This record gives sequence, C-alpha cells and structure tokens, in this order.
Amino acid sequence: MKKRLNVSNGVGEPVTVPTDQLLSHGLGREPITVPTDQLLKKSGVVKDAKIPSVADTVTQDTTTTTQKVEPPEGFNKLNFQKYLSFINSGDVCQDYKQPNNVKLEDIVHENLPISIISKFTDPKLNLSIEKYIYDNMPDPRTNELARRMVLYKNKPVIVMGKNQNPFKEINLRLAGLYEIPIIRRMSGGGTVVHDLGNVNFSFIASKEEFHRAKFSGLLVDKLNELIGVDGFAVSSNGKVEYNMPTFKLGINAKGDIINAENEKKVSGSAYQISKGKSLHHGTMLLNVNLKVLGKLLKLSPRRKESIICKSIDSIPSPVQNMGVDEEIFKYCCVNAFIEGYGHQVGTLHEDYDNLIKLNGSDVVKVDSYQELPEEVWENYKRFGDWNWTFGKTPKFQFKLYDEENGYFDVTFVIDRGLVIKEVIVDEDINGYFSRLVETVEQGSEPVVFVGEAVKKYINDEEIAKVVSWNIDFNVNYQRMYDGVKL
Repeated sequence: MKKRLNVSNGVGEPVTVPTDQLLSHGLGREPITVPTDQLLKKSGVVKDAKIPSVADTVTQDTTTTTQKVEPPEGFNKLNFQKYLSFINSGDVCQDYKQPNNVKLEDIVHENLPISIISKFTDPKLNLSIEKYIYDNMPDPRTNELARRMVLYKNKPVIVMGKNQNPFKEINLRLAGLYEIPIIRRMSGGGTVVHDLGNVNFSFIASKEEFHRAKFSGLLVDKLNELIGVDGFAVSSNGKVEYNMPTFKLGINAKGDIINAENEKKVSGSAYQISKGKSLHHGTMLLNVNLKVLGKLLKLSPRRKESIICKSIDSIPSPVQNMGVDEEIFKYCCVNAFIEGYGHQVGTLHEDYDNLIKLNGSDVVKVDSYQELPEEVWENYKRFGDWNWTFGKTPKFQFKLYDEENGYFDVTFVIDRGLVIKEVIVDEDINGYFSRLVETVEQGSEPVVFVGEAVKKYINDEEIAKVVSWNIDFNVNYQRMYDGVKL
C-alpha cells in the first residue's frame, strides 16, 4: 500500500504574489505572527476552538515517518466515501431520469447552518451565487442558527477588490493575450488569480462574529490532523488514492493560512461586512500554476510609477501550493464548518438528490442551471459588465512620457466611470493633443480611458499608437465584456 509521507516542504518552486488578498507578485514583508490569545480575544462564537499560531505549529515534530497514521475521528473514511459519492453523483447522467433537486431559492432563507458546494466553474456565476446567498440568507443577529459555508473553484480568472485599480494591479497585456477575464468582486482587499488548481471558500456569519482567524483556525486544525494519514478511499472502481497534507499549517496576523515552517502563504483572505453580516473569503492554493499566476500580476516599475491613485494596493507575499487534492480540502472545510456551527437540532428534508446530511448537518450541491433564481443571473450580468469591472475604478492620474524619442509628456486625470476629466500637456506638444484637450474641456462627449477610444482624438498617428498601447496594451474589451463604450 502506498503511503503518504510527512515531509517538511511545499510543492514546486514558490512564486511571489500579493499578501493582503490572496495572491499577487513579487516579494513582500514577512508575515507577522501573533499569540493565539490575541487572535481569539474578540471572539467567543465557537466553543473550545483552537487557533494554531506559527509558534505552536513550528515547534511540533514534523519528522518524516513511515508509520501508519489512522485518520482522526472527524475524518471517518466511511463518511468521506459518503461525501464523495454525493459530490460525484449525477456527473454521468442516467437516461430518462432527471435529478430531483432542491432549488437554491428554497433553502437560502432557512435559519440553519448549511454548506453549499457549487459544481460550476464559471467565475462570474460562482461569484453571483455567493452574492445571492449573502444577500438573501437570514440576518444572523436575529436568526442564531443561520450560517453558511460556500465552496467553489473557478476557471482561470483575475479577481480584484471592490476599490482597486486594474491598471495598477494587473498585467493587462498578458490577461488579454490569454483571454483571462477580470472581475471586480463586491468585497474589499487585493487582487487574486484563480484557476482550477485552487479552491475558494466563503464563511458567512453575523457582523458580531467577525474574526479574521476564527474559521481559518478550525480549518487549519482539520488539515493538520491529516498529516501522515493514508490518503485513500474505496470507490466502485477500487481504491483511489488522495494527496494528504504534508506540512503543518499556521495563521498569520492577517488571518491568512501559511506554511508554519517557512511562513509562505497557501491561502489569503478577503472580507466583507454589511447588512449585519460578515463574509470571509479564502483562496487555498492546492495545485495552482504559480508561474503564470505571478506573471499575470507583475507590472514594470515604470508602469506602477505612472499611475497615481488612492485605491487599495495589493501587498506581495511569498506563496506556495499545498499539494492536497481538492476533495480532501473541501471535505475538511465542510467538517470544520460542521464542527464549529453545524451540530444543531433541525435540518432540511433529505429527499433530494442534491442534498445530504453529513455528521448531522446539511450539505447542498448546486449543479443545475434550473436551480438558480433570476437574481443570480442579474448579478451575473453585473460581473460581466465593463462599466462595473473597469468603470468603477476610483479616480486616478496616468502620467505618460516618451523620453527616448523626445515626443511628449502628458498626464490624464481619470474620474469614476473611467472618463477622462482633464488632460495636462506641455505647450510645445499641445498641437498633438489639441482635439483631445478641447473635447475634454468642453464636455461635448465623454472620452473613455480606453486605448482605442483615446487615440481617435490625437492628431499624430505615431503618438496615438504609443498612447493607446500604454493605456491598456490594446486589450480587446469588446470580446471580453458587455457595455464597452468606445
């Protein structure tokens, strides 16, 4: 029998990416560790929950061993097999038999702790489902059992925080070349890259329960318990092996999950607090293409210097993959949620194909478009609209100069809606930009800060090409977004 050994290192060469929210690029300052009691002093929601600090986890023995380790009680192999059968059921459709599924709108208002797992990989759809759940679940302040755990993974996508500037955060050239969509989420924080090698989790509770490390601590406990455990489950096709955790995890002061030994981040965090609720986003790096991830968020120093704004900047940090199979990670998320919030009296009816009771708590699978209410599709349109993704960029300045050929030095002032409000240009090159300056000053028509739109107002063809390229590297917005105005 092949055994999973306890080793002390990560998978592959690390690539640096943003700290404050999940992913980014470059090297940043070292994560700050704080004592467990400080992390927990504001929270008392989950009884006896242990939040492992870096100091706790580093001092534990992680020596490689070949001794068989039995799974902990919370990771019962029979329960894991039950979960796998439930998640995979319906992947191969049975002729003449439609699944009997509970609709999302029929459970979203329940005053119960519910885990919801999306099988979709469309990032706009998953963010729309998440927003629908957040907006429509009962107010946890008056419905004490209402908690949600949402799990999903996305096809390649770049997701930035609500108040960020895509021109300063994202390699637009590479994103356009790879046709990787860019989405502005509803919560704050930094820019992250998703692909099918990571899993996103969202814990939703009351505003009063908000704590950066509370749920992360429950999850870290579950994952750390599996180090050295034989990673297999029995299926209809025989024994299937799964990659288990191989190194201890800890939590830094920001609530990010890190490798406890080298303090590299394996999952960052983003947060939203509104309507009496709190949402904790997490993005666990399981087997992400870190090389591509780093490039998508890498900008030249000159590009960064050219953009002056007060938007939230992503903070870089070293990262690494955890190397765990997604089935193991998702099961640990569900188990952590159930242990902390799910053991309650009263559950949903179980006579649906997409609903299961696991350890006494409800788990719902979303895998049919027919289950989705109209509000989800309204959110979907927003996340795919240029006016939301780019048009909501906070006010900023863009300084462009070409000292090599002695052409020009010009500054654009861009307001919300990504409309140019002012053009600052030297008198000796004003002739090249006179039409643009006049149009902006008179306000006769809006000039959108898009390369193809701006170059129409520049009188010199070569300068127009340079300006257009440096704005957005000729990204094809019409192909990627709705509502583009050029």
